[in-house]
Amino acid sequence: SLTRDYHLDIGDARPVTGLAGPLYGDVYVFKQRSTWKMIPTGDVTTPYRAVIVSETLGALVQRLIAAISDTAVAFADSNTVYGLAAQNGPEPISGGIHRTLKYANLTTSAWLAYNQEDQKLFVMPDSQSSGYVFAMGEGGRWGTFTFAGAVIMNRGVMVLSDANLQRLSFVGKTAANASLILSSGASGF
Repeated sequence: SLTRDYHLDIGDARPVTGLAGPLYGDVYVFKQRSTWKMIPTGDVTTPYRAVIVSETLGALVQRLIAAISDTAVAFADSNTVYGLAAQNGPEPISGGIHRTLKYANLTTSAWLAYNQEDQKLFVMPDSQSSGYVFAMGEGGRWGTFTFAGAVIMNRGVMVLSDANLQRLSFVGKTAANASLILSSGASGF
Protein backbone atom coordinates (compact mmCIF):
# COMPACT_ATOMS: atom_id res chain seq x y z
CA SER A 1 0.00 0.00 0.00
CA LEU A 2 1.37 3.39 -1.04
CA THR A 3 0.38 6.48 0.93
CA ARG A 4 1.04 9.96 -0.43
CA ASP A 5 1.09 13.11 1.67
CA TYR A 6 0.32 16.21 -0.42
CA HIS A 7 1.12 19.73 0.71
CA LEU A 8 0.58 22.95 -1.20
CA ASP A 9 1.66 26.36 0.05
CA ILE A 10 -1.04 28.93 -0.63
CA GLY A 11 0.56 32.38 -0.60
CA ASP A 12 1.46 33.98 2.73
CA ALA A 13 1.38 32.43 6.19
CA ARG A 14 -2.18 33.62 6.93
CA PRO A 15 -4.65 30.78 7.54
CA VAL A 16 -7.14 29.55 4.98
CA THR A 17 -10.63 30.83 5.88
CA GLY A 18 -12.71 28.86 3.39
CA LEU A 19 -12.98 26.72 0.26
CA ALA A 20 -15.35 26.73 -2.72
CA GLY A 21 -15.80 24.71 -5.85
CA PRO A 22 -14.98 22.98 -7.91
CA LEU A 23 -15.74 25.59 -10.57
CA TYR A 24 -14.78 24.11 -13.94
CA GLY A 25 -12.54 21.68 -12.05
CA ASP A 26 -10.71 24.34 -10.00
CA VAL A 27 -10.99 24.59 -6.21
CA TYR A 28 -10.99 28.12 -4.78
CA VAL A 29 -9.09 28.85 -1.57
CA PHE A 30 -9.95 31.94 0.47
CA LYS A 31 -7.89 33.78 3.04
CA GLN A 32 -9.00 36.99 4.74
CA ARG A 33 -7.08 39.17 2.28
CA SER A 34 -6.57 36.99 -0.79
CA THR A 35 -8.26 34.48 -3.08
CA TRP A 36 -6.50 31.62 -4.85
CA LYS A 37 -7.51 28.81 -7.17
CA MET A 38 -6.02 25.34 -7.20
CA ILE A 39 -5.77 24.07 -10.75
CA PRO A 40 -5.42 20.31 -11.34
CA THR A 41 -2.12 19.49 -13.07
CA GLY A 42 -2.69 15.84 -13.93
CA ASP A 43 0.67 15.07 -12.26
CA VAL A 44 0.59 12.49 -9.45
CA THR A 45 3.44 14.09 -7.50
CA THR A 46 2.04 17.66 -7.67
CA PRO A 47 -1.70 17.28 -8.35
CA TYR A 48 -2.52 21.03 -8.00
CA ARG A 49 -0.94 24.35 -8.88
CA ALA A 50 -1.91 27.46 -6.84
CA VAL A 51 -2.71 30.62 -8.84
CA ILE A 52 -3.58 34.00 -7.28
CA VAL A 53 -7.05 35.32 -8.18
CA SER A 54 -6.96 38.43 -5.95
CA GLU A 55 -4.15 39.72 -3.75
CA THR A 56 -6.48 42.01 -1.77
CA LEU A 57 -9.96 40.39 -1.58
CA GLY A 58 -10.86 37.32 0.44
CA ALA A 59 -13.55 35.73 2.60
CA LEU A 60 -13.71 36.38 6.31
CA VAL A 61 -14.92 32.84 7.19
CA GLN A 62 -16.45 29.78 5.47
CA ARG A 63 -19.97 30.89 6.54
CA LEU A 64 -19.52 33.92 4.25
CA ILE A 65 -19.03 31.79 1.12
CA ALA A 66 -22.02 30.47 -0.86
CA ALA A 67 -22.16 28.43 -4.06
CA ILE A 68 -24.29 30.21 -6.68
CA SER A 69 -23.93 27.62 -9.45
CA ASP A 70 -21.38 25.18 -10.86
CA THR A 71 -19.55 28.18 -12.28
CA ALA A 72 -19.84 30.92 -9.62
CA VAL A 73 -19.66 31.63 -5.89
CA ALA A 74 -20.46 34.60 -3.68
CA PHE A 75 -18.28 35.56 -0.73
CA ALA A 76 -17.94 38.43 1.72
CA ASP A 77 -15.25 40.19 3.67
CA SER A 78 -16.11 42.43 6.62
CA ASN A 79 -18.18 44.92 4.58
CA THR A 80 -18.65 43.88 0.93
CA VAL A 81 -20.27 40.95 -0.89
CA TYR A 82 -18.50 39.76 -4.06
CA GLY A 83 -19.41 37.50 -6.95
CA LEU A 84 -16.71 35.26 -8.42
CA ALA A 85 -17.22 33.49 -11.73
CA ALA A 86 -14.75 30.85 -12.86
CA GLN A 87 -13.49 32.94 -15.78
CA ASN A 88 -13.35 36.32 -13.96
CA GLY A 89 -11.92 37.83 -10.81
CA PRO A 90 -14.07 38.92 -7.86
CA GLU A 91 -16.54 41.75 -8.51
CA PRO A 92 -18.50 43.61 -5.80
CA ILE A 93 -22.25 42.95 -5.96
CA SER A 94 -23.30 44.73 -2.76
CA GLY A 95 -23.33 48.23 -4.26
CA GLY A 96 -26.97 48.86 -3.30
CA ILE A 97 -26.31 48.09 0.37
CA HIS A 98 -22.58 48.84 0.59
CA ARG A 99 -22.93 51.65 3.15
CA THR A 100 -25.24 49.57 5.32
CA LEU A 101 -22.87 46.58 5.26
CA LYS A 102 -19.93 48.83 6.02
CA TYR A 103 -21.62 49.93 9.25
CA ALA A 104 -22.97 46.45 10.02
CA ASN A 105 -19.39 45.13 9.84
CA LEU A 106 -19.81 41.46 9.00
CA THR A 107 -17.83 39.25 11.39
CA THR A 108 -17.41 35.54 12.01
CA SER A 109 -21.00 35.04 13.22
CA ALA A 110 -22.52 36.50 10.02
CA TRP A 111 -23.63 34.21 7.18
CA LEU A 112 -24.27 34.16 3.46
CA ALA A 113 -26.62 31.66 1.78
CA TYR A 114 -27.99 31.15 -1.72
CA ASN A 115 -31.42 29.78 -2.58
CA GLN A 116 -31.06 28.29 -6.05
CA GLU A 117 -34.79 27.78 -6.61
CA ASP A 118 -35.60 31.47 -6.07
CA GLN A 119 -32.19 32.76 -7.27
CA LYS A 120 -31.76 34.84 -4.11
CA LEU A 121 -28.62 35.49 -2.11
CA PHE A 122 -29.19 36.09 1.61
CA VAL A 123 -26.76 38.13 3.75
CA MET A 124 -27.23 38.08 7.52
CA PRO A 125 -25.07 40.46 9.57
CA ASP A 126 -24.04 39.43 13.07
CA SER A 127 -26.78 38.45 15.51
CA GLN A 128 -29.44 40.63 13.93
CA SER A 129 -33.08 39.85 13.21
CA SER A 130 -33.09 41.24 9.68
CA GLY A 131 -30.75 40.82 6.77
CA TYR A 132 -30.44 41.58 3.09
CA VAL A 133 -31.50 39.56 0.08
CA PHE A 134 -30.18 39.98 -3.46
CA ALA A 135 -32.62 38.84 -6.16
CA MET A 136 -30.31 37.68 -8.95
CA GLY A 137 -33.13 36.50 -11.17
CA GLU A 138 -34.88 39.88 -10.93
CA GLY A 139 -32.16 42.10 -12.36
CA GLY A 140 -30.01 42.12 -9.25
CA ARG A 141 -32.15 44.09 -6.79
CA TRP A 142 -31.46 44.27 -3.05
CA GLY A 143 -34.23 43.95 -0.47
CA THR A 144 -34.54 42.94 3.18
CA PHE A 145 -35.77 39.89 5.04
CA THR A 146 -36.62 39.13 8.66
CA PHE A 147 -35.05 36.20 10.45
CA ALA A 148 -36.14 35.20 13.95
CA GLY A 149 -34.48 31.84 14.17
CA ALA A 150 -31.33 29.91 14.84
CA VAL A 151 -28.30 28.80 12.87
CA ILE A 152 -27.40 25.20 13.62
CA MET A 153 -24.30 23.49 12.22
CA ASN A 154 -24.62 19.71 12.14
CA ARG A 155 -22.14 17.53 10.26
CA GLY A 156 -21.37 20.27 7.76
CA VAL A 157 -25.04 21.08 7.15
CA MET A 158 -26.26 24.58 8.04
CA VAL A 159 -29.87 24.60 9.19
CA LEU A 160 -31.60 27.95 9.58
CA SER A 161 -35.02 27.90 11.17
CA ASP A 162 -37.56 30.10 12.89
CA ALA A 163 -37.51 30.77 16.64
CA ASN A 164 -39.56 27.64 17.34
CA LEU A 165 -37.32 25.49 15.14
CA GLN A 166 -40.39 24.59 13.05
CA ARG A 167 -40.97 26.75 9.96
CA LEU A 168 -38.47 25.79 7.26
CA SER A 169 -39.38 27.34 3.94
CA PHE A 170 -36.37 27.54 1.59
CA VAL A 171 -33.86 24.94 0.48
CA GLY A 172 -30.52 25.92 -1.06
CA LYS A 173 -26.82 25.10 -1.04
CA THR A 174 -23.79 26.19 0.96
CA ALA A 175 -20.30 26.50 -0.53
CA ALA A 176 -19.58 22.90 0.42
CA ASN A 177 -22.77 21.75 -1.39
CA ALA A 178 -24.36 20.78 1.92
CA SER A 179 -28.13 21.13 2.23
CA LEU A 180 -29.27 24.50 3.49
CA ILE A 181 -32.70 25.02 4.99
CA LEU A 182 -33.68 28.65 5.39
CA SER A 183 -36.64 30.25 7.07
CA SER A 184 -37.35 33.86 6.20
CA GLY A 185 -39.90 36.39 5.14
CA ALA A 186 -38.38 38.28 2.20
CA SER A 187 -39.60 41.72 1.23
CA GLY A 188 -38.71 44.51 -1.13
CA PHE A 189 -39.54 42.65 -4.36
